[in-house]
Amino acid sequence: MKAKTLIGRSTFSRLPALKISALSAKRRQRKFNMANENQMDQGPAVSPQVGQKAERGGTHARKAAEDLGSAAGTMANEYLGRAEEVWDDALHRVRSFQDDGKQYVRENPTKAVFTALGVGLVLGFIFRR
Repeated sequence: MKAKTLIGRSTFSRLPALKISALSAKRRQRKFNMANENQMDQGPAVSPQVGQKAERGGTHARKAAEDLGSAAGTMANEYLGRAEEVWDDALHRVRSFQDDGKQYVRENPTKAVFTALGVGLVLGFIFRR
């Protein structure tokens, strides 16, 4: 029986390399199962020395990953500290600029109003075009 697609055509009929009958698939499965059983009768596929080397390699890889993780954590904490310092410095500068602006407006109110009107007029001409 052919597999059907949504429009009724067989998907596998267009791919000649994928036309495998159910019998040949069963034969291949049996061959595979027999090969696996023969391999199991022969004993372990990997010698104990290779297994020990693989275990040592795994232990080494785990230790390297832990070292890398701790180094990354240290670097992340260092950069976090630097970022907090920069953020605090930026906040301090903005607040001091804001305080200086408020003080200037309180000392020179007419100048501040006319400056704001002039800037607004210039921006109005620029955005009108």
